[in-house]
Amino acid sequence: MIEEQSLTMKAKDFLLDLFFPKKCVSCGKIDTFLCDKCLRKIVFIKSPVCLGCGRLSENGKFCPRCRPKNHLKGVVIAAHFEEGPLKELIHSFKYESLKGLDQTLANFLAAALKRYNFKTDYLISYVPLHRSRYHWRGYNQSELLAKKTAEAMNMYFLKNLLRKKKKTKYQIQLKRKERLLNLNGVFEVNKKVALNCHSGLDPESKNKILNPAFAQLRPGGQVQNDKTVSCSSCHSDPIRISQGKFHGGIFLKNKKIIIVDDVVTTGTTLNECAKVLKEAGAKEVWGLVLGKH
Repeated sequence: MIEEQSLTMKAKDFLLDLFFPKKCVSCGKIDTFLCDKCLRKIVFIKSPVCLGCGRLSENGKFCPRCRPKNHLKGVVIAAHFEEGPLKELIHSFKYESLKGLDQTLANFLAAALKRYNFKTDYLISYVPLHRSRYHWRGYNQSELLAKKTAEAMNMYFLKNLLRKKKKTKYQIQLKRKERLLNLNGVFEVNKKVALNCHSGLDPESKNKILNPAFAQLRPGGQVQNDKTVSCSSCHSDPIRISQGKFHGGIFLKNKKIIIVDDVVTTGTTLNECAKVLKEAGAKEVWGLVLGKH
């Protein structure tokens, strides 16, 4: 069955390449989405700064002055958005359904994490789309990036960790204060994932978490209130819920999480995601993006 599926995928790729050949997004060269010449024009960030004030900072951490205003520990930015073909690549990937760029762009994100010595003890997830926008586009570009980045970094990819409760205006159309109001309270932790520590994992990560060697991924939690539940699959690790919010979870308690998005402007979207994850027990949350708009 697996061999038949593999042959089917190869035949599909062959037909797509035959009738719709790959070409460089920037210069049009055939047989590749990004040729070597155009790749060399992308300027990768070597001196990270605090997203809040622009001061030089270690790995893109928020500086002491900006840290109290943010739930994120920092934002890792892979490259300069306006230099080279990065802007074109992101636009084609996001708005022209050129999903084949996912590996190329994820390689940029993985390279940034390696450059700043991020270890493999992070979970990787992504900024969710509202279901109406997801159905309209057909995919979530941030999800594709997160999955490929996790594979490249040998980190755990967690699908559907967050949910966007309501449709909002595009952030790029709004001023800073409007951005904050636009996203206030729109994200939540997906209860199905939080209540079942296996539900959001891709198959490879499921095998790891069920292996006793990876038992540390299910740390014991102390019950601090009378309303508790356990994982619906393995019945491990009670978590507590109060006022509709998760306070310590099977999969989130004391975890370090990286949230992937394509670009960042002020960081409002990533910060709102970090807010609900920290409320649910996450130890630290980082943002990871291709560029700063």
